[in-house]
Amino acid sequence: MPSFDHELIVELFRTRATLATELLRAVAAIDLGPGQAELGSIDLSEVTPPEYRADAVVLLRDGTVVRAAVIVAVQLQVDADKRRRWPAYVAVLHARLGCPVYLLVLAASSGVAAWASAPIALGHPLAAIETVPEEAARLYWDAIHARLPPALRRELETIMIKSYTYQSEFAQKYFGQGIAQGREEGRARLVQAVAVLAAAKLGSRFTADDRACLDRLDDDALGGVIVELGQATTVAEARAALPQT
Repeated sequence: MPSFDHELIVELFRTRATLATELLRAVAAIDLGPGQAELGSIDLSEVTPPEYRADAVVLLRDGTVVRAAVIVAVQLQVDADKRRRWPAYVAVLHARLGCPVYLLVLAASSGVAAWASAPIALGHPLAAIETVPEEAARLYWDAIHARLPPALRRELETIMIKSYTYQSEFAQKYFGQGIAQGREEGRARLVQAVAVLAAAKLGSRFTADDRACLDRLDDDALGGVIVELGQATTVAEARAALPQT
């Protein structure tokens, strides 16, 4: 049975479908472009078991054509079973709609966020480039990298940096250059995600001073603000969830 906190966060997406695309843009730099965001069926099950149900599904339409879909998963604690199901959610919805599908996981703390954002290994490695000479490896990588869609390119870079310890000098140099910058960008995206959620709750009452206060919070405090904003059902409660200026 989903908890009260869980359902409150899900309700944000049920009442404002564009929140899913806004968070993808703010947190993961994934811009789905123009289109009308609407709620889709949360039933991701096939004709035969097992049954898969998402917390929310948002469809991005251009007229009658669905261009993209976002599966929203609210995760308040670590659950190994969920990480095994998430790829199935994405695959099933992609098979049904025939369009790009994104998984958006909202975590209640930085620890849960770190667990949820770790790559999910499905058995397809990319380490073969390590066996070729450095000059050829750079050429191969550049050719592959340049032809990937922007969202997939960023995801591939993240997976390769996080999930594999490179042995060659080339790989360590080539893939290690952006780690420090990536951490700074990740922090900025977390603050932006909280700001988007606060703006959804407060509207025009969310001010530049409020945003400045969020910039000063650490990751754990930002996680707490997300949970409290998710629980807020009135403007006053949302205001109380933000740090005081």
